[in-house]
Amino acid sequence: MTMTRGHVYHLCGSPTSDFFYDLSMIYAKDVCVPDGWSCTFLVVDPKGMWRLGDKVNELSEPQKFKEILEVIRLGSLIVPHLFCTEGMTLYRTLFEQILGYSLVGSKGSTMELAADKLRAREIVLAEGVSIAPGVLALRDAEPTIPFPLVVKPNKEDNSKGVTLVYNQSEYRRAYEEAKSFGEFVLVEKYVAGRELRVGLVRVGEEYHMPPVIEYSLDPEYPIRSTKDKLDIDEVGRPTGQSSTSQSATICPAKINEETLSRVKEQAIKAHEALGARHYSLFDFKIEESTGEPIFLEAGLYWSFSPVSMISKMLIAGGESLEKMIDKVWREALVGSS
Repeated sequence: MTMTRGHVYHLCGSPTSDFFYDLSMIYAKDVCVPDGWSCTFLVVDPKGMWRLGDKVNELSEPQKFKEILEVIRLGSLIVPHLFCTEGMTLYRTLFEQILGYSLVGSKGSTMELAADKLRAREIVLAEGVSIAPGVLALRDAEPTIPFPLVVKPNKEDNSKGVTLVYNQSEYRRAYEEAKSFGEFVLVEKYVAGRELRVGLVRVGEEYHMPPVIEYSLDPEYPIRSTKDKLDIDEVGRPTGQSSTSQSATICPAKINEETLSRVKEQAIKAHEALGARHYSLFDFKIEESTGEPIFLEAGLYWSFSPVSMISKMLIAGGESLEKMIDKVWREALVGSS
């Protein structure tokens, strides 16, 4: 007989845009649900309307949030699948800290911090994590950091607006591109070396690091762009993970034990510095000349579908995805951090 674990609400969609709505639903539709858990999909759309259903493709008629509040039940676990800024921050805070639900993953305030690349860099640096030199950019002023540089929006995901530049002329064009995605632009010294994605899952007091992903980059194509991460249709909406990426994904990455140990140490420091909870995901470069792991960005996501990065890592390591998800959800439901 299967033990009853609990009930989850999969919080999906986006209150802000069709792009993020579609992105959320791509991951949520294939979520892995361990034995003993029942689930309901709770979906918000860009018009601010809500729908409920036992399956992603079998949802109720749109309702206002006050009507949803009358039927959703306390004691459930919120599993967030929202990728827009409001979804990652305000909606997590609403359900956990105002409505009183248990939530798996980091708090809304932590997600807001991690999304601010400059602040995240400063905080992890203070706790001993190595970062590349970087500053906020100005269009007409020559950067104080020597070229080549990576120019990026300070608050944007999926490599939107990211450009590698080699001179001042390229820099100005890259700045305008990045600026189109937000008020502030960050420039970082380009770090030559292997690019890794590192996941952590905290079970009890222990950090588990599944096999690391390496993105094998061509010297003529040294940074990943949006098209390496997502397939986008002709109207600019995501249809799935990239099928045309120019960077090969290797998992498990072939890394010697010394480097692997240093990467794990740096990832744990970053996790704790940012106040992450239950799991975390980080991008690192292994600096070519020194072998030092260099922190690039934090992405504190796990949608619990087989195509999620942490899921892929666990599967590559021969672990049971269902069992790990069950452990994480149970800890989150009882309020463990």
